[in-house]
Amino acid sequence: MTLENTFLKVTVDPRSGCITSLYDKKAQFETLAAAGCGNQLQAFQDIPRTDDAWNIDPGTLDHFTPLTLADSVQLIETGPLRAVIRVSRQWQSSKFVQDITLYANSDHVEVANDIDWHETHVLLKAAFPLAASSNKATYEIPYGTIERPTTRNNSWEQAKFEVPALRWADLGDDKHGFR
Repeated sequence: MTLENTFLKVTVDPRSGCITSLYDKKAQFETLAAAGCGNQLQAFQDIPRTDDAWNIDPGTLDHFTPLTLADSVQLIETGPLRAVIRVSRQWQSSKFVQDITLYANSDHVEVANDIDWHETHVLLKAAFPLAASSNKATYEIPYGTIERPTTRNNSWEQAKFEVPALRWADLGDDKHGFR
């Protein structure tokens, strides 16, 4: 399934619900990493050694279960202002509905999530493997931003695996940026 406007072409796999291509027409650049699955939901087992709330132990994010199959992937809206693909899935006791929206004359894609979560000791992440990379990423925090390394080259960087973020994260190289 494909959504397209003047700026972007978005391809969604009808079986998995993955965004398999996010092509920037103006820059002539495929923004997703080769063979990447954009918007892949990933579940992580979260059983901390000590405090049960608000802590993520080192190693928690090293192993995940990908939610690879969608129950349905449907084009639910197509019109002059926007087009929407809806991805619905169930995993264990939880239900997920994601609307992938591309507006006319917009240079970005929106993914709105409606999640009915019934899991315990499980973290959930939406992964977007990008073609651009950087040694640092910037995240929105209350009243400002924070910059964190994306590499794990030393003990200081390894300790910064847990990142506070509100509504956005920014990652880019000298030619392309993603938010």
